[in-house]
Amino acid sequence: SNVWIGTGEGLLRVNARGVSALATGEEERPLPVTALFEDREGSLWIGTPRGLERLRDTSFTTYGRAEGLPAESGGPIHVDLEGRTWFAPMSGGLFWLRNGQVGPVTTDGLASDVVYSLAGSKGGLWIGRKSGGLTRLQFEGTSLRARTYRKAAGLIDDTVYAVHESLDGTVWAGTLG
Repeated sequence: SNVWIGTGEGLLRVNARGVSALATGEEERPLPVTALFEDREGSLWIGTPRGLERLRDTSFTTYGRAEGLPAESGGPIHVDLEGRTWFAPMSGGLFWLRNGQVGPVTTDGLASDVVYSLAGSKGGLWIGRKSGGLTRLQFEGTSLRARTYRKAAGLIDDTVYAVHESLDGTVWAGTLG
């Protein structure tokens, strides 16, 4: 029964009791919230310029540089069905976090492109990219397989700002074109 709102001044929760602010970061001034994702266990993942925070059972767990994350995050977040947290720093690249381990995704030019959006289902992860179109990542055993769709494959533009996979498997990609 909560609505979570990420702002430049931190995190807000709106429910039947009204609006309350939750502190993000350890500073006196809250960090800006640039991404939010609620996983199936009810944990709220919060992207800030300093990394990721996980709100679970009213306590925060912070993941930052000390845990192997890049210096900043702030981009989209997605937690898949296997408990892997995907996140994309605003400066570019795509990373995963699982069981305390962090890894970059370097396949198909993802390490040097900016990721605008993430969406996933049982079949894998859809990635909307600044200049790389729409990429589908799937695990095959322990390795990742990527397939990228661009203008040549029917997209109207190679910049994909938003991606969503509906329950029937239809993939929606939002571009400016």
